[in-house]
Amino acid sequence: MNSKKTLTKIMAISLILGSYQIFAQTAEELFPKGIQLEEVKGELEKAIEVYQTIVDKFPDNRPVAAKSQLHIGMCYEKLGKQAAQKAYKKVIQEFADQKDVVTEARSRLSRMEQPVYALKIKDMMVRKVLPDTDIDPLGTPSPDGRYISYTDWESGGNLAIFDLKTGERRCLTAHESEDAAVYYSSWSPDGKKIAYYWWDDSSSNINIVELNDAESRNLLNRKDVDWIELGNWSSDGRNILANLSLDGKPECQIVKVSTKNGSLEILKTFDKSYTGGKPYFSPDSRFIAYDYPEKEDFENSNIHILSLEENHESVLFKHPAHDYIMGWTPDGKHILFASDRTGTVDAYVIAIELGKSNGKPELVKSNIGPIVPMGFTQKGSFFYGQWPSADNIYVAELDLETASILTPPTILIKRFESKNYAPDYSSDGRYLAYISNRGIMTKGKPGSVLCIRDLKSGNERRIIPNDPISNFSHFLKWSPDSRSIASSCKNQDGHDRIYSVDIQKGKFTPLLTMEAGGANDMINGQPHWSPDGKSIYYAQFSRYHPNSRIMVHHIASGKDEELFQYSSDDFMDRIFTLSLSADGQWLAAINRGKKRVLRIIRTEGGESQELFSFKHPGGFPSSHVWSKDDKYIIYCMKQSNQDGAKWDLMSVPVDGGKPMKIDLNIRGIYNLSIHPDGQHITFSSAGYSYPKNHIWLIENFLPEIKAEQ
Repeated sequence: MNSKKTLTKIMAISLILGSYQIFAQTAEELFPKGIQLEEVKGELEKAIEVYQTIVDKFPDNRPVAAKSQLHIGMCYEKLGKQAAQKAYKKVIQEFADQKDVVTEARSRLSRMEQPVYALKIKDMMVRKVLPDTDIDPLGTPSPDGRYISYTDWESGGNLAIFDLKTGERRCLTAHESEDAAVYYSSWSPDGKKIAYYWWDDSSSNINIVELNDAESRNLLNRKDVDWIELGNWSSDGRNILANLSLDGKPECQIVKVSTKNGSLEILKTFDKSYTGGKPYFSPDSRFIAYDYPEKEDFENSNIHILSLEENHESVLFKHPAHDYIMGWTPDGKHILFASDRTGTVDAYVIAIELGKSNGKPELVKSNIGPIVPMGFTQKGSFFYGQWPSADNIYVAELDLETASILTPPTILIKRFESKNYAPDYSSDGRYLAYISNRGIMTKGKPGSVLCIRDLKSGNERRIIPNDPISNFSHFLKWSPDSRSIASSCKNQDGHDRIYSVDIQKGKFTPLLTMEAGGANDMINGQPHWSPDGKSIYYAQFSRYHPNSRIMVHHIASGKDEELFQYSSDDFMDRIFTLSLSADGQWLAAINRGKKRVLRIIRTEGGESQELFSFKHPGGFPSSHVWSKDDKYIIYCMKQSNQDGAKWDLMSVPVDGGKPMKIDLNIRGIYNLSIHPDGQHITFSSAGYSYPKNHIWLIENFLPEIKAEQ
């Protein structure tokens, strides 16, 4: 009987591992297979079998065996099984030498063994106050909870408020500018004023408007600031916090701005730009809380508290996960924060006393998801918003000679809808590469996974980024032999590098030397292989200056050459998109300024000529691609500057002639790729209608405030 059970188990494991066992002979090779089953496919029981095989077969490989045992617990926890506690205890008892893994196991075990915070408040309520709405979550609730401030995109990005009781909308500003908008807003403690961040193409501004006065008052006008994360007001209403990202420098500053005269006091300077979160005054205005990445790792952040009286800074608590602050509770006794430590994004509170933690984090709501925190009301209700994902891959059939549609756009990838983008056909047309947001959770959001679909059989292969790569960019390009894919990837240090991905081995190889593409202020993207596969063409631009250029990298020699340089006084006006002709003799490029020029550059010698100029509503880049016969360049065009406006394609004859419009009438087109048949075109798009936002509210979860009421 026992032999039958053993045989059955062996057969089951063999079926689960399948081809994995053929290629994976080491713990290091098996572990990613378990991660793929756990994080990508969601097949947790099969993942447990893989991890258990590693623990049993490779006990001497302590680092990988410990991580495998930890993931056994994580899988059981996701399945809701008590076996998770036993698995975590085994990590602590048998792998004491693996400190980081043990720390994680202790944290997870502690969270499971302690009573859930939400259970202490039995009448806690989580509800949607505005389901399926066009109200965005960039604003904040009024102190009494009756109104929400938001950006009214229908009026061109002005500040407005929404009455939650009556449903009435009211615009508070009347700015008229094509390339400007309100991006954040914050109510004063007395509910009579709103501060807001107004961005235009020449400066960043903090303004204040009174609810009973239509005139805005400018507090801050900075041409040297690229972006502002607007925080909250001090309790006396005299100051407001902001995080300024400096233009032309890899720096950001947390500043206190006087609401009376706009005078500015720098509270904290960082040597790297970071727009990941807002700073928050404590209710007594004695402390500031904010989140910031540790060291060079931009993937995960800790929450810091700065004492304004003592000018002393400390980390609230350290954890390898990404933790980000959502606000102080109105009584100042807790901080509400979100964390991806369990593999989902959960909401926690931690008790605070004199600017330091007073206890352990306690769970408020599990799987709250990637959210936009909006803030607390005076009575302790917390508002937050969600932006539903809208990335899908579409395919349409076109006749480029007549600029007509043979088959309207339909969704090509139907699994994990709204999470897929950046499609590219292989040179033989058999495969489609694309990116899907369904990987390991980093920074509160699912990491990206490279997918290779066999269009003939429908089978797919998935490649998960490995260290030091954190995520793929929004662009992929097959090599001529269909064996590799070039992509600009985001590294864990926050910088972009161009890699070649071997689709059989899943191996990532840097294509650019550190000298050519490794400088911290340079971003490299839009890689294109030469027809012989010996060179890579790419766009390069600075993080801090408006200049950009087109480069060619010779793979054998490692040398890089400049083909074309583009200069502008407008920081946003840079070369953002490239495409390569089928014969490899020409590159097409479009800049991102108010006046856009479609120009072509010869790959041998850098000779260039302007083909067509146009104005494009909004700042979104114009993706483009050459037809297979090199007669046309097809680019994306937004119909108007109105929020939610649809997009079409424009086909420009390369030999001159009038552009022709292709009426796709769909939203947000980018990442164009044409099939070798010359007719089928695939692209990323939000589809025929944008998904709506959701505004949520958590009530009755703070016992001290509830007791006072």
